[in-house]
Amino acid sequence: MEHLKKYGGYALITGASAGIGREFARLLAAAGVDCFLVARREARLQELQQELESKHQVRVKYAAVDLAAEDAIAQVQAAAAGDTIGILINNAGFGDGGEFQTRAPERMEEMIRLNCLAPVLLSRAFMPAMIERKRGAMIMVSSALGIAPCPFEAVYGATKAFDLSFGGALWGELEGTGVDVTTICPALTETEFMVSEGFTESQAKQAYRRSDSAELIARITLEGLGKQPFVYAKDSKKMAMARRVMPLPGVTRMVRGFMKRAKTARREAEAAG
Repeated sequence: MEHLKKYGGYALITGASAGIGREFARLLAAAGVDCFLVARREARLQELQQELESKHQVRVKYAAVDLAAEDAIAQVQAAAAGDTIGILINNAGFGDGGEFQTRAPERMEEMIRLNCLAPVLLSRAFMPAMIERKRGAMIMVSSALGIAPCPFEAVYGATKAFDLSFGGALWGELEGTGVDVTTICPALTETEFMVSEGFTESQAKQAYRRSDSAELIARITLEGLGKQPFVYAKDSKKMAMARRVMPLPGVTRMVRGFMKRAKTARREAEAAG
């Protein structure tokens, strides 16, 4: 992935302490790109910093920041002051599945702030310098659940639809400026996502037997950067195809059936304790 070094400076990766974000950092460091890690869990950031520096002899900085906080962007800007950000990876996010009327309003607001507002404000903060330098890149992490309306993940799916549209719009604005934009739509990926939504470790492990690895998602995204505006995982390609050929209500019903099965599994996990 030699093409990644052309952007210069640091790759700033949000949600870098686990999952896809951590794999982005590992692949970038292996390609010789310095990394700026952003996530809430400082101990994990320190551990990853030590791993990347010792294995790849790159510069690694980090900022332990909750990107859903009101002053989060200012904290990140202050931590990165004086550094060139050549690649911005808007990866941090979370879901909160279940019937919409049962979800906590505070959790919904936090999700919207993290999944939508943080990428917008981080992009606004760092992309002008990329445009001025005529080189840089941004990666937006969307989801297969953002391709069509997603019952029982209504807010999460909507935030990922926002990310998909936002990433595509910036690609359209910046094409030809030297700043590359790619949006990735992962499907089920082996991360901490399912456990954070209430599934047991054993249920998550069973589901992940049919999933993509976080490393695969990070790799196909980086390979597509500068070449493709949108990158789809295998199952999200199927969703995108269904969205093109089926009426929207039909696609929504199809997604509803899948999510109902997932909801049943979640309830069984909660009942089991």
